[in-house]
Amino acid sequence: QRLVAATNGSLSVFHDMLSPQSRAAHWLLEDTFFAIADAAVGDTTGNNTSSMSITDTVADNGTPSVLAFEWNETSTKLVVERYAAVVFYYALGGEMWDDQLNFLSNASICDWTKSVITRTSTRFGVMEVEHIYGIACTSSTHPQRINFGSHHEDMLTGRLPTEIGLFQEAYSFTLESQPRIRGTIPTELGNLKELYRLNLSLERLEGT
Repeated sequence: QRLVAATNGSLSVFHDMLSPQSRAAHWLLEDTFFAIADAAVGDTTGNNTSSMSITDTVADNGTPSVLAFEWNETSTKLVVERYAAVVFYYALGGEMWDDQLNFLSNASICDWTKSVITRTSTRFGVMEVEHIYGIACTSSTHPQRINFGSHHEDMLTGRLPTEIGLFQEAYSFTLESQPRIRGTIPTELGNLKELYRLNLSLERLEGT
């Protein structure tokens, strides 16, 4: 319920076990970065809950999975952003990406990224430029740049999830040379109040 409330979502999205949201919630409960999932399975009354589905676990805030984690404003935001990043991964075919960019690792999502150096010869010598792909946190612990540029051409496939609107500190969002992304631009993109650089060079993406 906390995750649903924090994301302004609906519990119904977790009913489909194959949805990106349900898969992300499953992954989050097993994630060791926040130690959300308790090693001991059972509720406060001693009843075994090991057979509970992800819907039951998310819906019941009295389970060990929730009790093991201290929710506050800061931690909730970090969890929500991590959840959004995992939804992004599953919604856009992440399991088939040629370059996994450290996604779904137990590191901070600020490290779900890759640095690529390009070198260009000029009349003044060789010029090196660093390109950061994936999710980058430049001056804070929250995602500020999401970049899937030409270096990862034609790697993403699927529909942009509404959860991209949960990266509220992002100021740069780039998806270019990704012709297999289809559907409409989520209106939740408007939640990114800090956004000033937007590049959606996508042939099959439509406005809302």
